[in-house]
Amino acid sequence: MNIEVTLSHAHLKAEQVSAEHVTAIIQGFFQQPILIEATPIKQAVETQTNTPKQLSKINATRTLHTPIGDLVAQKQWETGIKVREDGTKHYQAYYWCECGDKGKRYIAPTDTTLCCRVCEQALAVEPATLTKENGLPERDTFGNFFIARELV
Repeated sequence: MNIEVTLSHAHLKAEQVSAEHVTAIIQGFFQQPILIEATPIKQAVETQTNTPKQLSKINATRTLHTPIGDLVAQKQWETGIKVREDGTKHYQAYYWCECGDKGKRYIAPTDTTLCCRVCEQALAVEPATLTKENGLPERDTFGNFFIARELV
């Protein structure tokens, strides 16, 4: 028997358990009787797969090309470089802050700091690797040119 309970989202995942066991677990947790209708996983999956994943647009012509926005996002991910409208290049930087926030930002190679999105604390930017190519640090295994983790 495998049971997983996550309280913050009121989520219960139970595998190879009967509906009576699930009811007993929940009633024991909440200390009150609860009525539960259990749906077998196989049946739930079958009902989900019968619905179409994407509906076609009304009066739209079908094409085999990829939308330009998807191509730009894919290229950005592959290269770690974002080209702004004015032609300047910004490079992928990964940061993690003491507040617990972490994420990816694109910064100019001359930037020495970047700000946390949550607490707006300034973090010092450093190269992601020790080797340089054309004046820029080489990308690390995660595609980052820079990292930021130290508070300024």
